Amino acid sequence: MLSWDAWSPVSSSQDRRYKDNLAALGKQYAAPLSAMFYKHLSAQRYGNYLYPTESWFVVEKFIALISLNPDFIEILSWNDYGESHYLRDPRPSANLPMDTTSSEKYVNHMPHEPLLDLISYFNEWYKSGSRPLIKRSRAYVWYRTHPRDAVSKSDLLPAPNGASVTEDKMYIVILVSPATKLQYISIESGDKYYYTDLEEHETFKRKDAILLISVPFRVGDNQTITLYDPDETALGCLVGRGITAEPEIYNFNYWSGFIEF
Repeated sequence: MLSWDAWSPVSSSQDRRYKDNLAALGKQYAAPLSAMFYKHLSAQRYGNYLYPTESWFVVEKFIALISLNPDFIEILSWNDYGESHYLRDPRPSANLPMDTTSSEKYVNHMPHEPLLDLISYFNEWYKSGSRPLIKRSRAYVWYRTHPRDAVSKSDLLPAPNGASVTEDKMYIVILVSPATKLQYISIESGDKYYYTDLEEHETFKRKDAILLISVPFRVGDNQTITLYDPDETALGCLVGRGITAEPEIYNFNYWSGFIEF
């Protein structure tokens, strides 16, 4: 049995109840996992709302499910563009859902395939039963492309239900292999500059580290992450999409990107 409730809180208590109750009936449980949910199609028929998936929800939920060890984990979804939880970015031939507005406006140029790449590491962890060695260092980022309180002057719909619980932050996950000499990270977001010594992170002490970092984002074209070794030599640079104060429509979908270094 598959539950479609992939956006419940990170705690696996609900999934545990499903798993235990189904096991008592001799059934198997497929726990759902999803990075986000946002629908902005109509006021009534298809809906205009989001589910809270702030911070590193998809990573923290996957780790909780690995601990629970359900019979299956099903990732939602491959191509549900109307609800924004696609992991395969839309192709030109895609038949994108529409009503008062078209999902084309909030999924085009909003890649999620970097999230698919990130999920693959945790999928290997779940399938093998033990945390795999990180073989390639990668940095992932996701964020919205306008502030929560931005006002659209041309959208036919209001801001989505649930928007008030979102945060204007950029979320970063770094998988560090033992062979990588990573020490510092700089983050430029609009007119704001952050520079951090990664030694401050407790998990950085592992030979293969999983680092979770977030910073408030600012409006501006410049959204850049740079990674440095102990000599402050750049190992790699990830340039993201700009953040606007005046969006064409309300878009609480995530833009995501990644870099291997």
